[in-house]
Formats: sequence, structure tokens, C-alpha cells
Amino acid sequence: MANGDTLLAWNAPLEAIFPQDNRATLGEYGVVKTLEFPQDVLTSAILQGYVDVRKAGANNTFRTQWLCRTSASGNVIWQVEVARGIIDNSGFDLDGDPFAAAKAASADAAPAAIGQMVQTDIALSNAEADSLAANEFGLFRLSRNGASASDTLDAPVQVVSCAYLDVT
Repeated sequence: MANGDTLLAWNAPLEAIFPQDNRATLGEYGVVKTLEFPQDVLTSAILQGYVDVRKAGANNTFRTQWLCRTSASGNVIWQVEVARGIIDNSGFDLDGDPFAAAKAASADAAPAAIGQMVQTDIALSNAEADSLAANEFGLFRLSRNGASASDTLDAPVQVVSCAYLDVT
């Protein structure tokens, strides 16, 4: 695969799984369905899928595109955790916490205008992506860390889409 090729893509709100606690909620912006992440608390949504069979490299990027429906200023802290789901009776347990450690993005500033999309990329090494390989099932837990002192945006944000990209 070439640098920047998409390994997985999600229409985030329509394909999300919601954890029992501290979950994002379904929302909309105009006619676009979104995942809404409130301020001041760590909230998450989980995306799942099979990685493209052409995945070649060990270094990849998780990308999210988001917006703010109110005029606000400040920064947002996004983080992602990956779980490699090997479905071969080797002990992968969805009831436990199979995720690798969270990898946070740098603080992203709120968009300059209401409804303007912001793209946030989180670079993941092979270890940070739980050694997820081609044609394997993966879970991606996207979180807004509103509890972080670096997350200073005092408004909810809406995620429109997410992707997992090959950057090798």
C-alpha cells in the first residue's frame, strides 16, 4: 500500500459501539449524523472492523474529523486505544479490557467558525496499535479527554468520520 492509503474507514455515528459508562452520544449537525462528545469528562465510542489485506507497514495513523456547533475557543484532547482481535480461541475476551495503552493527540484548537471541520491525526506505532496486522479484526476506542487540564474547550464537539491510514 502507498503512504496515506485508507486501511479502514467509518461513518462514525452509524457504526459506533457505545461503552456502558462515559459514552459519546448520537447527534446531528444539519443532515449529518455525528457522535457527540461533551466537555469536562472522558467520553468514548468504539469503532470496529477488519484491516485491509494490503496493509504493509508498522506505522499507521488514526484520523478523526470533527466540528463544533457553537462558537467556542479552546483546545480538544483526543485519544485512541486499539485492540487486536484474534478470533482463534487464544483468549481474546471482549468482556475484559483488551485495549493497548491510550495514545493522545496534541491539543487541537477549536475551529474558527461554527460547523468548520477539523482533522486530527494520531500517529500509532505497531506496539501502540496492539500489533494489528492485515486482515485482522480490530477495535478502536476513540475518546475525548475532557477531564484533561489541556482540554480547554468548554463546549461539546461532534465527530463526523474516522479512518485508519497506512503511513509507511
